[in-house]
Amino acid sequence: MVTGDNKGTANSIAKEVGIETVIAEAKPEQKAEKIKELQAAGYVVAMVGDGINDSPALVAADVWNGNWSWPQILPLRQQTLFS
Repeated sequence: MVTGDNKGTANSIAKEVGIETVIAEAKPEQKAEKIKELQAAGYVVAMVGDGINDSPALVAADVWNGNWSWPQILPLRQQTLFS
């Protein structure tokens, strides 16, 4: 799990749901980089975001769920794909 939340909160949630590896207090660009690392290693990566600051990671992910509609995120994804 890679999250911007503090270490205490992140570790508590991870323990509750059975996640062993936790990266806490991550900046948005760090989340996107970790997604790209995992994809390069052959993983399919899902991202859940709750703020517009999560958009770099959302558009990098293979599967995502955010608080926006597709038309809101599409311009960001197109910029990532076609820049």
